[in-house]
Amino acid sequence: MEILRDHYLDYMLFNRADRPLFVELMGPLVGLDAEWRAQGASEEEIALTAFGFDHVRLHHLGVSAGLMGGEDRVIEETPDHIIRMDRYGRRAMLCKKTAKIPLPLDHPVTDMDSWLKIKPRYAYSADRIQDGCVEAARRARNDDSLLVAHIPGGFDEPRQLMGEEALCMAYYDDPELIHDMLETIGATAERLFDAISCEVVIDQLSVHEDLAGKSGSLVGPPQIAEFIKQATEASQSLTVDIGLFGRMTTSDLVVNVEASCQVAHALNTHETIIESDYFTAMDDKKDAFAANQTEKAGAAFLGSGDTETFFNAAVYYKYLNLDLDALRKHLPSLSDEGAAKAVKALVTAAALATPTGKQNSFASHSAPELILVEVSKTKRPLTYANAFLQSVEGGAGRNLMTMSAKALQEYVDSVAAAFAPADVRRILLAVGHAKVALKSKSEAAATLDDLVASVAKISVAK
Repeated sequence: MEILRDHYLDYMLFNRADRPLFVELMGPLVGLDAEWRAQGASEEEIALTAFGFDHVRLHHLGVSAGLMGGEDRVIEETPDHIIRMDRYGRRAMLCKKTAKIPLPLDHPVTDMDSWLKIKPRYAYSADRIQDGCVEAARRARNDDSLLVAHIPGGFDEPRQLMGEEALCMAYYDDPELIHDMLETIGATAERLFDAISCEVVIDQLSVHEDLAGKSGSLVGPPQIAEFIKQATEASQSLTVDIGLFGRMTTSDLVVNVEASCQVAHALNTHETIIESDYFTAMDDKKDAFAANQTEKAGAAFLGSGDTETFFNAAVYYKYLNLDLDALRKHLPSLSDEGAAKAVKALVTAAALATPTGKQNSFASHSAPELILVEVSKTKRPLTYANAFLQSVEGGAGRNLMTMSAKALQEYVDSVAAAFAPADVRRILLAVGHAKVALKSKSEAAATLDDLVASVAKISVAK
């Protein structure tokens, strides 16, 4: 069964447990897929999805947080094994009949000097983000795919470079080397996901890790606390969406994050009548009933309870604020460019987002006609919701949108003069029926793009 994004996230976050997911992890042995194809197997059978295994619809983000570059080539092949030179620069041998994973015969890092030679391939660069990966991720999200990003493991990646025996000894003999490896890997992952999470929300962060040896774990709690933790700590609050809206957890493995953005419930500016939407059903096949059936009244149904929904049409006032300093505290490596992108995304979403429920029945896609943004270094956010303590009154010749805009304009001019910080800058987009001008100092924006660009520029100005 194919598992879609929302189903998988609900399952993993303990919001639903209809049944356990039954998956196959390893796949066929090397060469078995070719053998099956020769016997006429379908691609679904080769992928094992034809045999009833659950599989999640995945989209792997086109970003690379690990080793960059390197060539993988075969240097020897026999009926029993393949020896390759892999992208790490190791010779690795795969036993065809008994394994899927090649085992390294040597390793590129033995000391600090050899690490410094390969270290530049772990440094951050824009090349780590593939062209078009954001657009591809958005299309995949619309297709209900789970967006997955990958980072190297704090034990597994040094093991690839050194081998497990040399790595375990280096914890004691050369801790400076291991710290430098993990600091480099962690810093690159942090910068990479700071950049990408401004554009898309990552659903799952996948860390490839394997601490097991034949007789137990290869490392203990002291090594995990001193070394491995530093490589994964950066991933605990990497994404801008978590920095904006926070995260509450009961696990020590993931930190709680206090939201830097506050969002109030939207409220209508005038008296509003709540209406109901329901459906009825009736049986139009009465004549097809059996001749010996005595009851021919048919079936009828009137929607109620869960089948009845309520709606209204109103002018709404919506308010939110952002503490950009708090966001930067959550994301210490967030650049001015990244902060500007986050501000742009938030303001754009606040202006254009509409509830998705029942859209096929209501097609509610109205544009906002008045947007006011205030930017200040002073921590004194102001909501103007009290402009509507007295409901706006409609009636003949009175436009509710126009009356709401005038009520807001009068209240802002009055309250802002008394309470607004001295350094506040206002950007106003007022169009259509809500075209008003503030008496208090403000900058007029002609389009949403102009407003978003101005707000982002002012927000990160020194």
